[in-house]
Amino acid sequence: MAIELTLDETALTGGAATPWAAVSCLSLFTFLLMGLEFLPVSLLTPIARDLSVSEGQAGMAITVSGAFAVATSLFGSAFLATIDRRTVVLLYTAVFVASSLAVALAPNFIVLLVGRALVGIAIGGFWSLSTAIPARLASSGDLAKAIALLQGGTAFALVLAAPLGSFLGGLIGWRDTFLVTVPIGVAALVWQLLVVPSMPATATVSAAKMLGLLRDRTFAIGMAATGLALIGQNALAAVTASLLVIWGFFSTPIPVAWNAWMADIVPGELEAAGGLQVALIQLAIAGSAFAGGMLFDAAGWWSTFLLAACLLAGSAVVAALASRRA
Repeated sequence: MAIELTLDETALTGGAATPWAAVSCLSLFTFLLMGLEFLPVSLLTPIARDLSVSEGQAGMAITVSGAFAVATSLFGSAFLATIDRRTVVLLYTAVFVASSLAVALAPNFIVLLVGRALVGIAIGGFWSLSTAIPARLASSGDLAKAIALLQGGTAFALVLAAPLGSFLGGLIGWRDTFLVTVPIGVAALVWQLLVVPSMPATATVSAAKMLGLLRDRTFAIGMAATGLALIGQNALAAVTASLLVIWGFFSTPIPVAWNAWMADIVPGELEAAGGLQVALIQLAIAGSAFAGGMLFDAAGWWSTFLLAACLLAGSAVVAALASRRA
């Protein structure tokens, strides 16, 4: 018999066991999504050469995915408001597979950008649900662990995507590197079909509703702290390639903590809050990379570290304010 979860059962009631297989397969999907988002970073040179564009133009492959992730995070949940969230996850996984195929087989740069737009849709859409879904799957006592497991996929992807992409690109070429993700994505889709329970949609989400959450001053302060932390984190990550493992170890708890906080502050509005958070994350990644790169070129490595330190310290102060108001 199929398992069904409704929004009134934000966390499974009583002592019901958390379906860890479902959480684990979604963690795999987060790894694939984040890995595919950053995979082009180490492959821009061969992509540019093969498709007869400049490396600067090839960099649009990253920009396009971020832009579509922002758009989907704000409007995707509203567009799919009446569809079972299990079906939505399966849809985004299928879009992920289509993206990998489009990029790997792209005959020209336009088709490659279409493929990158597809992965942006998958990223923005799934990540806007990445707190709401664990909150519906996990028992109340397991929620923090479920969020941490889901975010673990992100941590591994951030650490491994660029070096693994560079290694595979040199070994089998950039097209086959993207093609490798296709069977893994198909396997993730099959696993989801087997273990992810039905989660009927019951909440109405819109961009206006997301922005309306900012009228809650505690939530707005928390989002400001999140933004500062993410900008600082990504500004520093841009120049710490040799320290990625250590940096990943210390920075991974940040999104875990914020998602757990969000589940506590707005438990009934997690899809709306998640969409707003994803838009903030994507804008933070773009802004921090730009600011960190400009400072690095203008003043040297130390200036980027100083910027990151100031932003992270500011985030801690603002987070303390949000904690006091909660």
